Amino acid sequence: MKKFINKILFTLGVLLFIILAIEHYFPNETERFFNRIEHITSNTPSEDIIQLKLDEENRLYTINAEVNGCEMEFILDTGCSSMLISTVELLYLKRRGIITNEDYIGETTSTDADGDVTKCQVYNIDELKIGEYVVYDVQCAVSNQTTACMLLGQEVLQKFTSVTINYENHTLKLER
Repeated sequence: MKKFINKILFTLGVLLFIILAIEHYFPNETERFFNRIEHITSNTPSEDIIQLKLDEENRLYTINAEVNGCEMEFILDTGCSSMLISTVELLYLKRRGIITNEDYIGETTSTDADGDVTKCQVYNIDELKIGEYVVYDVQCAVSNQTTACMLLGQEVLQKFTSVTINYENHTLKLER
């Protein structure tokens, strides 16, 4: 029994050493890990209802979301395959240290509603908060057009088991 307890204590010591090493070299990763574990094991409600803003003139719904802690307003676009920002927003986020060069993933091609195909840079967003939900590791395309709208599309919506838009009440219901 004493050998068994010693093995457990040794294993716990090794795990603690690994956690401390990760915390030292990657300070934000430990917090992200424990936040994910807490989210999985918490008894919080599995749905969130978010009030959408309707732009009556253009008939577009907008939604607030936090990109790595920075609140931004996106157009909710269920027909868009990705999350999209312009180079202007990318530069803003980079200047504030919210997105760094280390978040760069690569390039992809994008087809807009007019059928035009363009190349886009792709960055990883560590945390995207919508209402009370936090989704992790979201790929965000960056349009090379400075006037591009910020779109919240399927890259984000597919992180939920159900997405319901109530057009009468102008609400978005997200479920996990």
